Amino acid sequence: MRNICRFEEFRLSILLTVICIFAVPLISSAAAPRYSEFARLPLGVQTWYKFETEYLSREVDTQKFTSPTQNDQDEFYSPEAQNIFDVVGYWLPVKDFNLATDSMPKDVRQTFFRKRGSQREALFLVHPESVDLYQTIISRSRGSENFRAMATSSSRSLLMWRTGDEEHPFIGKLSLNKTIAHALRTILDGESIHSILINQIVNARNSGEEFPANAFFMSEVFSSFPTEQKDTGMIIRLIPRTLLKSRSTFAPLFALYGGAGNRKSSVMLDLAKAESLSPEEFLNERILKPFAKLWIDLELDHGITMEPHAQ
Repeated sequence: MRNICRFEEFRLSILLTVICIFAVPLISSAAAPRYSEFARLPLGVQTWYKFETEYLSREVDTQKFTSPTQNDQDEFYSPEAQNIFDVVGYWLPVKDFNLATDSMPKDVRQTFFRKRGSQREALFLVHPESVDLYQTIISRSRGSENFRAMATSSSRSLLMWRTGDEEHPFIGKLSLNKTIAHALRTILDGESIHSILINQIVNARNSGEEFPANAFFMSEVFSSFPTEQKDTGMIIRLIPRTLLKSRSTFAPLFALYGGAGNRKSSVMLDLAKAESLSPEEFLNERILKPFAKLWIDLELDHGITMEPHAQ
């Protein structure tokens, strides 16, 4: 699950696994992906996606940090490429999968489940680079559906939508049969199950009136993995209405200090300068202190411990 918190003090929100909000003028120099269909996605999603990809930097000083550089993924499907590609979903009997759902909206349920004759079927999404991994499933499928997709900063978490329904995108976290940073990027069975269990816990806590107003979540409402094929699951994550419709600008935390093209400054330095703050003051007052308060509120009042990272 991805948690989003909003720090209203300076219109900076952070998507935790972490998202922060910055003022829109700062993104005016970001070039849009080169597809007219991208322009049909909700504006909030377009802006967030640009920060997810154009401000992604893999440059690391290996004298200071250990950072594996192995990446077997085809560059065409990488976040930096910003390409739109097809993802195929295959219909199979529900009995062929271990499935879990939580608070699944009707339209999403209709996308991933159907009844064919007397048998219920589920749709399983396959990343283009994982087709060889699922030959058995594909050979037994009872039809297919096409989706459009773009890689987010996490190569296996895809921004997805149906052609003609660009107003309702979602995130498909799909098993990627490629090794990146010495880890095979398929989704473990335990991760598929835990995603829904965690979603149930957060939903239960979120129903209380005292839940922090500056925190909202990318709910994971559906997960599945083949019963005969271990550790090759998928997870469906919803994009919150707040991100779709908000006039604020959402971006992952790394975008504050990551580069975009030939930028000579970082977003964080630009924001600090706009508020006449030093970088240290900005970091402490606008990010660390609000985040620490949210962490304590969630931990002590609601029993939720986040695992935040910059992505």
